[in-house]
Amino acid sequence: MPEQTGWLFDYYPMGPEMVFWLIPDGGEDRLRLVSPYAPSCYVETKDQKKLDRFLVSLSKTTAFVPVGKTERKDFWTGKDRELFELKVVNLDRAYQEINQLYRKHPDLSYYDCDIPFEQFFGYKHNLFPSVRCRFRYEGENLLECEPLEETGDTNYPAMPLRVAQLHGEAYLDPRRASLHYLALQMGDA
Repeated sequence: MPEQTGWLFDYYPMGPEMVFWLIPDGGEDRLRLVSPYAPSCYVETKDQKKLDRFLVSLSKTTAFVPVGKTERKDFWTGKDRELFELKVVNLDRAYQEINQLYRKHPDLSYYDCDIPFEQFFGYKHNLFPSVRCRFRYEGENLLECEPLEETGDTNYPAMPLRVAQLHGEAYLDPRRASLHYLALQMGDA
C-alpha cells in the first residue's frame, strides 16, 4: 500500500497488539488498523533465590514471558543497572497480573510495569491522538505511522470530525416509561 497522510484519531491496547483509528486525507473511510505490540518491563533483585521464586510465579501468568538479564540506564542516576526483562504478550491481562506478582513478591523492584501501554507507546513513537501523520498499511495491519507534527505545535490543521446527534421523545415515568421516537442525525463538524 502506498503512503497516505491523515490524522491519528485514537489508539489503545488490545490483547497482543495496538488498535489504531485513522482518518485519511481526502474524505476516505475511517480506518481501524492493528499492529503487534510487546513492550518490555523489568524487575530487579540482587538475590537469585528471590528471582527464581518470582520466575516460578511468572510461569503461571499469561501476560508475560521472561526474556533474561539485561542492563538498562537508571532514569535518576544515569548509571547502568542489571535488571530482568519481561515481554508483555497480553496487554489486556498485564496490569492485573503484575499487581498479583507485586503482592506476592513486594521485595523486588519493578520498572515500566505501571505505565499505561498507550502512553508508553506514544512516548516511544512520538504519537498522540489528533496528530497529523504519514502511514502505510496492508489489509488491517498498520506497517508504519510517522508523526508530521510535534507535541508542542500550536498551528496545525483541524481534524475532520463527524458529529452525531441523538434526539427523541419519551415519557420517562420509571414505572411506565415509553419511547415515542428516537432519531440519529449525522453530519460533519
